[in-house]
Amino acid sequence: MEKIIIINHNNREKGTYFRCLGFAKELAKRGYYVSFFCLRAKPKLWFRRHQEAGIDFLEMPWLAQGSFPALVEHFFRGLFIFTFVLFTPKVKIVHSFNVASPMVGFSTFFIFLIKRIKKIKLVVDWDDWWGKGGLLTLNRKGKLQEFAADFLETKIPLLADKVTLHNDLIKQRALKIGVKEENITKIYNGADADSYQNLYDKGYNKFSARQELGLPQDKSILFFGGAVVSSASFILNVMKSIDDDRILLIIVGPVAEDVKATTQESSSRVIFKKWLLYDDFKKYLFASDILLLPRSNNSLLDLCTFPGRVGDYMMSGRPIVASDVGELSKVFREDKIGLLAESDDESDFKEKILSLVNNPEQADLLGHESLRVGRQKYNWNNLTSKLLSQVYLDEK
Repeated sequence: MEKIIIINHNNREKGTYFRCLGFAKELAKRGYYVSFFCLRAKPKLWFRRHQEAGIDFLEMPWLAQGSFPALVEHFFRGLFIFTFVLFTPKVKIVHSFNVASPMVGFSTFFIFLIKRIKKIKLVVDWDDWWGKGGLLTLNRKGKLQEFAADFLETKIPLLADKVTLHNDLIKQRALKIGVKEENITKIYNGADADSYQNLYDKGYNKFSARQELGLPQDKSILFFGGAVVSSASFILNVMKSIDDDRILLIIVGPVAEDVKATTQESSSRVIFKKWLLYDDFKKYLFASDILLLPRSNNSLLDLCTFPGRVGDYMMSGRPIVASDVGELSKVFREDKIGLLAESDDESDFKEKILSLVNNPEQADLLGHESLRVGRQKYNWNNLTSKLLSQVYLDEK
């Protein structure tokens, strides 16, 4: 059986893990043997290997904090992954996601050294801007990690046979550093149609979700979840300006305490959740009325990402209010899954929210269209077919 190895730096059930998981599940269904490297969900000293959904999961330990100790950990994890690839027979594809992460970048470089001997096709997924001005700058991870990320994400793609990405700005950066256009394929993040369909088949709906989660049935609930670091202040300012007791906001993701403190006036209308397991995340989507995707044209990170939660938003069948930024703009204009607000304009974002709160018929229409688009266009089955034909099997 042909083997595909997926390498991802994320913790289980966080970030790009879900992009990898969507592809891995579909590949396993089609008869490929898929080994999937990621990090343990919580700090652990030991390695965990298990089978799930036809996938061979290899969850790596992690402990270190701080730039230098973390880099050392990354190096040894990368060396372990390389050794696994070296001694595993019949490996056809290695697909590395987020090569700016030293764990993935180091292992990918080592694998490059043996890919001709092992006859491996090496594929790199470039899904964010990590280096200078990007994610690590925003999260203040230190100059050493920022330098390493910038170096890896601009050098490792040049070693790959193929590059996958989901953003035209990243594509332009790839072309600028010398990646050939014929080796680049854009594939958006997808929607886990099967797991959501299971909920629909069981009759799960807004009422039952709110009942299970202990949320009020008489409120209009706004939901914002995912990597909220750069957008929390914006959406909380919008919430303060709404000043309507009928409306409740739920934020899922890391929000700084000083940012939370600014919500004192509207604290009774805002619920913070640090993180949720994926099954619980879906329940909160079902419990909501309107889903929010604020982004900024002043943020390099926002311009270069296609949020993984877009697929989940679509599959919940709820209307979306998003900022007119980057790839999101293209999707919303083409597929009509929600309303676009001017970037960095709190007043316009507020008006778009209130227009849906006060016009439930329009909200329902947009929600139904969002679900249709998620099922038909952004399901992982379709996206994996594109991955196989245009990248792995190279039938462009």
